[in-house]
Amino acid sequence: MGQKIRKLSIGAEVKDRFHYVVNDEKAVYPVTINGKLERFNLAQIVECENHYQLWLKKGDEIFHWKDEPKNNIVTPEYFID
Repeated sequence: MGQKIRKLSIGAEVKDRFHYVVNDEKAVYPVTINGKLERFNLAQIVECENHYQLWLKKGDEIFHWKDEPKNNIVTPEYFID
């Protein structure tokens, strides 16, 4: 099993990067489901061959939200076990 990703940073310039952080209590992602705006926390980031999968969680519900491509402006940061 590979290393678990704790943060994904997106952007060419360090000071202008957007960050996805797993289990960050401050980061809540709004998603529209069946026409209703719901708020979720980032449950995990999974590394695939060509992209990163972002999974959201609310209560016991976890679902795939979106993919971010692997390229030179996306940088993963791993948990230290």
